[in-house]
Amino acid sequence: MTQTPTATSNDDILINKTVDFLKVNEGFEPVARPPVGIKGGKPTYGYGFEFKQDNQTRVENGETITEEEADQLLRYKVNELHQTFSDRYEEYRNLPASVKAGVLSFGFNAGMNVFEDKRNQQYLRPALDSGDAERLKKAMGLFVYGPDGKDPILHLRRMRELQMMNDPNFLITNEN
Repeated sequence: MTQTPTATSNDDILINKTVDFLKVNEGFEPVARPPVGIKGGKPTYGYGFEFKQDNQTRVENGETITEEEADQLLRYKVNELHQTFSDRYEEYRNLPASVKAGVLSFGFNAGMNVFEDKRNQQYLRPALDSGDAERLKKAMGLFVYGPDGKDPILHLRRMRELQMMNDPNFLITNEN
């Protein structure tokens, strides 16, 4: 695995909590297969990985990944998202950690370039650029539609992200 940048302590908490959130919400699958209930869905494995670490090589149906490998890849991808969003978006850097975690989960789910997609320039990108966490939460909450209309799984995902984003104690850990 490629080395990931060393994070500050708050960044460490942000990354750790986002990784934990994604593990619970994505679930672990050791064998690549198309996702159930998504027409035309590409094979995924691990924690919903459609691509390998290089973000170019697609996972092939039947390929396998161990939980340890998937944990390392998930941490790498969350760090990569955080670094990319930090580099691209000044207002992301200024968001509370809990909101950043929701944005990271959203980016993991919708793709690293979700804020760059021209279809998202009317609501989503301006909400991020505004630096207004409430506006951003509302804009992200609109992303609950799949190929067949409103998707209850995506709706639940957005609700869980919103719950995390609204957590005033997000940076508090149980470790002593």
